[in-house]
Amino acid sequence: MPLCRAGNRSDCSITCEGHGCYAYYREPDGPCITRCGNEGELGILRLHDSFSISIGELPSDQLATALHGYLPEELSKRMRHTPININLELTETSIEEFVERLRACVDIPSGSTPVLDQGGAAAA
Repeated sequence: MPLCRAGNRSDCSITCEGHGCYAYYREPDGPCITRCGNEGELGILRLHDSFSISIGELPSDQLATALHGYLPEELSKRMRHTPININLELTETSIEEFVERLRACVDIPSGSTPVLDQGGAAAA
């Protein structure tokens, strides 16, 4: 069961059965948004200048839909057509950094579940 916690915030977390999750917190004062992938529509995630985000076992196509309008088109297409689950933890990050980490996730061969640390290195 994936657990998603935005940054170190115990008040912005969710545990989901099934199809992954995300927890998003706009720094420094919120709001917190949490969703499970098996709830159907994840909604459109509104990114801000500084945020913390945790994504756990979320299918890349669902994430691309939730991030509609924030991703470069080639990255969005690749995420929709690359069958991988995304795991990503970033604290007090920017939209640009977030997009770069997603690029790194999608470039990992399909069939694997990439996990990136704060520095962007793939964990074993």
